Amino acid sequence: MTKSSHNKSVNLPGTYQLFLILFCLECVAVLIYLLSSPSESSNAILAGFSIRRIFICLATIIMLGGTIILLRDSLKSKRILHFVASKLETPFRNYFVYSIVQSFLFLILLLCLIYEFFAFFPNVSTRLVPFLFYFSDHLALVMGQWPRLFIFWIFLAALKLFILLSLFERAQQNHESRPALVRWTAAIWMVEGLLFLLYIFRDTIAIKIPYPAVLLDPMLRVLLLAIWLSTWSLLRNHVRWADRFFILFASISIWLATFSIYMQLAQWLHATETPINNYFNLLAEAFLHGKLFLTNPPSTFDLTFYQGKWFVPFPPFPAFLMLPFIAIWGVQAFNAVTFSLILGACTNVIVFLILHQLLKLRWIQLSYRGILWLVALFSFGTVFWWLATMSRVAYFSQTCTVLFCALAFWFALKKFPAWLVGLTLTAAILARPNVFLLWPALVAIRMQMNQEDGKNNWKRILRWGIFSGIPLVLGVAILLYYNYLRFGNFLDFGYQTVNGSEWTVNRAKEYGVFSPHFISYNLYYMFVAFSYRLITQCGYYLPRGNGMNIFFTTPAIIYLFRKFKVSWWASGCWCAIISSIALLAMYHNVGNIQYGYRYLMDFIIPIMMIIAFNAGKKISIPLKILIVISILINYYGIISWYQGPC
Repeated sequence: MTKSSHNKSVNLPGTYQLFLILFCLECVAVLIYLLSSPSESSNAILAGFSIRRIFICLATIIMLGGTIILLRDSLKSKRILHFVASKLETPFRNYFVYSIVQSFLFLILLLCLIYEFFAFFPNVSTRLVPFLFYFSDHLALVMGQWPRLFIFWIFLAALKLFILLSLFERAQQNHESRPALVRWTAAIWMVEGLLFLLYIFRDTIAIKIPYPAVLLDPMLRVLLLAIWLSTWSLLRNHVRWADRFFILFASISIWLATFSIYMQLAQWLHATETPINNYFNLLAEAFLHGKLFLTNPPSTFDLTFYQGKWFVPFPPFPAFLMLPFIAIWGVQAFNAVTFSLILGACTNVIVFLILHQLLKLRWIQLSYRGILWLVALFSFGTVFWWLATMSRVAYFSQTCTVLFCALAFWFALKKFPAWLVGLTLTAAILARPNVFLLWPALVAIRMQMNQEDGKNNWKRILRWGIFSGIPLVLGVAILLYYNYLRFGNFLDFGYQTVNGSEWTVNRAKEYGVFSPHFISYNLYYMFVAFSYRLITQCGYYLPRGNGMNIFFTTPAIIYLFRKFKVSWWASGCWCAIISSIALLAMYHNVGNIQYGYRYLMDFIIPIMMIIAFNAGKKISIPLKILIVISILINYYGIISWYQGPC
């Protein structure tokens, strides 16, 4: 399209005049509504109207008069129009100024739409986003019976301004694509500004908040993210700095964003206290005192009683991970939920680094924007989001497992020493032993690299496999010896005598921890089960039971089967996925009480790698839709898990 033809397509004055006419009609409609019925007799002071209604009418008349003046100017001299356009042209050519205004209008539109939607469906709002509308009662007190009308009027005004701003940009031929970083920076600053206004509205600024609580405050976290992104936006103008520190800045930004969302949701759902059945914090304290058992635990569920002592049956690595912090701050001051969320945010960063390295190796073709879509899928569109907020013993153990599995894959892709790759996978094995099945995928990655380097040296691959496998063998030996020290049996993990679900324990006693007897049961929950049940007391569908199939909780996972790559690394990933499913299909339980099939997280890293390849050069519209749906499903699953229906 040529410049002239493009300018002809932008009828900015005509749109401007149309919107002024519409605004005049809106003002007239508001005046008719305000004057149609008198105020309550107790509030009436003049002609049957209250002081508040008289003030609003006067303000509306002033706006109507100003709009008529602007409309008359646009139809005749256009002096005011040209003056305003000349003043806006220069600042709106600036990326950040335009983006911050655009972001502000977009957020206003979004908030108004959400408010109006849930105003029509109040039961849905109390179920889905109660924390977003905790100020609605105060708004009703301030505005009386007109909050929805007022919000709708704000929405119409913001929509017209948003359209005019877009047309103004097109008329100025300012089409070059704006850096996504600038847009995100502007959006985050707008969120911070709206939070600040909300705090003023709620009169919370006058409240003295204790120092530790300030660190958990959403306003502070958003402020840190806004400052960080602003710093990055400034530094990216220096090409040398931008190229050198891009990965560092992107990683920190992902960590700040995901941790802030994780922590904020946990706070809103009142899920920030260390549960009494985390046990790893108590086990770490026991290790510091030279003991392998817990003394007077506050709960005994999921513990194993042996020779008069209570033991944690789960492998001990998560306790070793906590041990330095327990030693410094003590078990009472240590918050396992915050620690779990920190590890979860770190895992999201490692997933980003894995996908970045795949792109660098040209094993996938996605852009950085596409990579961020997949990071969002992993962070918020899988059971991992829920898992990170849960710090009970089994769930926290799996959060640690996913982190160190991801580290092992990243180290392998970065060509780190074989022993270091093996050591990180060993750490994961010492949390959940079944993830040893991911080791062939790591070897396959090394084979792919050797093939591309033109070094089909099987001796070198064999050497790499041996050096990466040695830590695994030592880790398994340590784990078996740990069993011997606890229960006098190298192969006894304590699962058959655990103080847990009677049905699960009896199955383990009758058939063993692993048995072909469990295959049909486990495969049903992996691929078929749907555990949302209608709670008749309130009419809500809530996740209850042993979880749901992986395709429902994460619909985007179907892209795993979009196409098949014949290569060493892809074949290794598929080998890890299939063998993990085969082993877990014979396990004596499916993860117990959960809203999704959490064992999927044991092999989620190779799944994400395959999806990244299958996505192609960019994230398609269908895949974006599936990712958004996955995020919404997991969001609903989390809040339904923590909140009662009534």
